[in-house]
Amino acid sequence: MLRLFRTREESHRVRFDATVQNRVANAGYPAPRIPSDPTDRLVVGRPFLIMQRLPGRPLRETRAVDSPESLAAYATLLSRSHALLHRLDTTGPIQAFRDAGFDPADYTPRQLRVRFGRLADATNDPGLVQLRNWLEEHWPAAPEKPALCPGDVHPANVIVDDGR
Repeated sequence: MLRLFRTREESHRVRFDATVQNRVANAGYPAPRIPSDPTDRLVVGRPFLIMQRLPGRPLRETRAVDSPESLAAYATLLSRSHALLHRLDTTGPIQAFRDAGFDPADYTPRQLRVRFGRLADATNDPGLVQLRNWLEEHWPAAPEKPALCPGDVHPANVIVDDGR
């Protein structure tokens, strides 16, 4: 399956995403593997990944929100996907980040919050400023141990096969 990034400027994400997906798949999470490294190659002028095709369909295509009962099942599938990922041992993925030349400290929620704050300051967008202020006031305490926390587990990125 081809994953085509939006712009040429996203080339750095090819190696990052391949590293993450392959490590979580190796740890037992049902993520598609990325068998080759297309770093520095482009398709129609954009970076890309070739991913393993998993059985099933994206959750958003399953019509899971047609009734309150199916909406509850939909929410359960999403929450189970997150919980399973959060329970993975992070030792392997963190070492894989380092081996691939990434500093894991650059990818913590706190660091992402700092970057978001810079964006809010730079744009002075009222909605972003309000959200930044809310995040600062409600930021939770640091967890006892690191966990993988994706930013893209959503109905288009969760594949459902026979209710799983």
